[in-house]
Amino acid sequence: MPHLPVPVVDAWGRAASAPLAVLLIAIALGALVYAVAIASAARLRLRFVLAAMACALLVALAMPVLFSADVYAYLAYGERLIAGCDPWGAACRSGPLAELARIAWHHDPPRLVYGPIFVVAAALVAPLAAVSPGLPLLVWRIGMALAFIIAVARIARIDGLRAAVIVGMNPVALWAVAEGHNDALMLLAIAFALGSSGVRSGLLWVVAVAIKGIALVPAVTTSRRNLRVAIVILIASIASYVPLAIDLAHAGGITAPTTVPYDLASTLGWLPHPIAQAVVALLLAASLLPSCPRNERLATFVLIAWCLLPNAYPWYALWILPIAARFWGTSSASALIVAATCSIVRIIPDATIGNDPALRSTIVLMQFLPPLATAAVGRLQMIRAKQATSLAAIVLVALVASCTKSEPTPSPAPQSSAATAQAGQPTAPNPQFGYVVAPPAEPNAAAGSPRILEIALNAQTLVSPGPVLVRVTTTPDVVSVIARALGREITIQQASPGIFSGGETIPRVPAFMRRSYDIEIVAATAAGKTAKASVAVTLR
Repeated sequence: MPHLPVPVVDAWGRAASAPLAVLLIAIALGALVYAVAIASAARLRLRFVLAAMACALLVALAMPVLFSADVYAYLAYGERLIAGCDPWGAACRSGPLAELARIAWHHDPPRLVYGPIFVVAAALVAPLAAVSPGLPLLVWRIGMALAFIIAVARIARIDGLRAAVIVGMNPVALWAVAEGHNDALMLLAIAFALGSSGVRSGLLWVVAVAIKGIALVPAVTTSRRNLRVAIVILIASIASYVPLAIDLAHAGGITAPTTVPYDLASTLGWLPHPIAQAVVALLLAASLLPSCPRNERLATFVLIAWCLLPNAYPWYALWILPIAARFWGTSSASALIVAATCSIVRIIPDATIGNDPALRSTIVLMQFLPPLATAAVGRLQMIRAKQATSLAAIVLVALVASCTKSEPTPSPAPQSSAATAQAGQPTAPNPQFGYVVAPPAEPNAAAGSPRILEIALNAQTLVSPGPVLVRVTTTPDVVSVIARALGREITIQQASPGIFSGGETIPRVPAFMRRSYDIEIVAATAAGKTAKASVAVTLR
């Protein structure tokens, strides 16, 4: 099995502490420099800003690990197009990039939801895999870095140097671009669309949307004064996603793994998530909009929308920083800058324990409390932008200390058997586990491949609502284990080398869902090698 050219830090447990600490320290130091740069933007020159960006991007590109597997999926999508597969359809085994994507994601990458311009761009880079599997990865990431630099230069021409500093020198944005996220390519098209007019502007907006659909929001918003142009952009943008719509109609919807939401609504665990989101939206609107000056209402709406995203990943910072630049001088703009900087904390649970709610409250507060406090205090004219951005850096410094000294609090699970078990050996019988399965070895597994030796559950017949306890015994080289069932994916935490245990509460489900299911267990090593096994359970 091939190895990833650049490993992805995903559910590494304690092994994630060192790369996370390096990244967070770098972001914290970068945030302090960023604050000074914003305050002294009037004395800077564009050449200095672009040179500083280039240096920061080179440092980020030199990182020996990635914190997101998205770039591997991008290249696999492009490879599908070259191989004659439908990029928006079900995954096809098209070549080495598809294999790397499966290793990085521990399964086939999620369904492609981007537009045709993005797919063509990925297809232009994918053939480089014939030279070396790592070459298209490097070329794509360098391409995104160049796209970002050009976009920032264009922003400086349109909105001034301070806007270029706000967008281009944000440390989280620089890191996300170096990771290869396609938001930089979308931002490039948007920057040129904003600086154009007439037919050319409309075409560039369509290109931006055909890269990533979220660009439709600013496209329609900025063109609202010209209804005809807005309608043409809307129709052309919808047409570019017809292939995706056709495939979704055949497949019955998107079947990507469900991730645990890390938003303010998730802290209201006693409410269904959609209702909790509505409550949070009403509270934020009631708190921020009445005292909002007319000249910053759009920025305030964007801040509220940011807080309602189920998962506000760091690369989404490129969505909100241009808004902050356009509304510079308002408290909402300062809040958006802080929100973009604090979004880096969202990668912590994925890097350490995967999609697990154990750290949810801490991460949510770290991510959303500073920007909301900035907006609220800014209304009282007690905080300046430089102080607001420095606040994000202070939060990150404190987070580095907490992350390097402690581990996430595990979800409730039986500890006695896990603590006494030996790595790589089936555990002794335990009355808490009434259903134990020893999966057979995979017949075609290569020598040295990881193995799942035993899967133990509290019962074969599970009750809704009610608890489910699981313990998985693996070979010692396994660093992460996930379980998939009922359309959800959870991470089972590592109790000791080769022992993973955890517990969840099964919610109340409708009668038609009370039937038999297969729970799939996927174990992965730090090198990306995986082993899979399934157990059958009945839900009553």
